[in-house]
Amino acid sequence: MNIDATREGLSRASLVTALTCALVGAGALSTFGPGVPTASAVEVNNVVTSVTMTNESSPNGPNTIWDEFSADLTFDTTGKNVSEGDTLTIQLPQELRTRNADFDVIDKNGGGVALKCSLPFGTGQTVSCVFTSYVNTHVNAKGDIHVRADMATTTATNRFELYHRPLGDPRS
Repeated sequence: MNIDATREGLSRASLVTALTCALVGAGALSTFGPGVPTASAVEVNNVVTSVTMTNESSPNGPNTIWDEFSADLTFDTTGKNVSEGDTLTIQLPQELRTRNADFDVIDKNGGGVALKCSLPFGTGQTVSCVFTSYVNTHVNAKGDIHVRADMATTTATNRFELYHRPLGDPRS
């Protein structure tokens, strides 16, 4: 009997068995691991119910450079399917210059933080808000998003356009 040949056969069999188990295990991990699709955040539409913009410096106009503006945007999620991580974006007018700001928006009904918003520095910026876990347990959240800005140009108009639509929308 050749002992070396028997040992070599056992070594090959053990190696094949170990490799097979490893591949089966890797396949199981890929089936149950991070590759499983999960729910993704969506842009929530039609929750901004009103917008009020006021020239705090010259309420009757004209709008001149550096005039201070306030924009108040009311949101209401009544009847909407909103979950944690969903987003709300509002494109501000090109005529307004904002400063960096991160802020929370409180639900008028329950007092919890419904949105976490951020606003970059610059003209014509976008207010980006993310719904918090609060909306998972408090339906019909309502609140006001307050934005302060300066006039970046002089204009005689008192009409501005604000856009509330998903990022990536061709009209953005």
